[in-house]
Amino acid sequence: MVWADRVEVPDGASWICPMPLFHTGGCVMAVLGSLDRRATMVLMPMFEPGLFLELLERERGQMAGAVPTMLIAAMEHPDFATRDLSSWTAVVSGGAQVPEALVRKIESTLGVNFTIVYGQTECSPVLTNTFPSDTPEDKGLTVGPPVPHTEVKIVDPVTLETMPVGEQGELWARGYFTMIEYFEKPRETGETDR
Repeated sequence: MVWADRVEVPDGASWICPMPLFHTGGCVMAVLGSLDRRATMVLMPMFEPGLFLELLERERGQMAGAVPTMLIAAMEHPDFATRDLSSWTAVVSGGAQVPEALVRKIESTLGVNFTIVYGQTECSPVLTNTFPSDTPEDKGLTVGPPVPHTEVKIVDPVTLETMPVGEQGELWARGYFTMIEYFEKPRETGETDR
């Protein structure tokens, strides 16, 4: 709900999901996000750029989540120029850095609000998310602020001291979305406790 709010997914949207359901991008963000929005979820058996474009057109897709390579493949597909993608208004991406030049290309070529998420499975999975209104520079150089109900900090991995703004370190997160433990794996859980 919190990242779908930030991305401004409307209630009742048509949501095309090319992400695999074994991954948190598909099973958590897409499935639970679409349930929260009472969206029509259109699942793909696997990603194929021509089918992705066909489904966006046929199902009047408004929202999609896709990694950058999927979006590049869709824009470079021979059917791209012949498809009516005017219903497509938002795309959320993650899993790889998206440079400012690619952000600009995606937004101008696809005509969508492009946002970037950062997270991990253990945090259900979104920690941070850019806003649709952020500049392409901000989207290309940051991963946005934490989503509501989430706290993050950067620490020195040796001293565990919080690092000053602009310094590198290890990202720590806590909040309602952060898991308590690895299921029936106390050793692995103990290795993550600090």
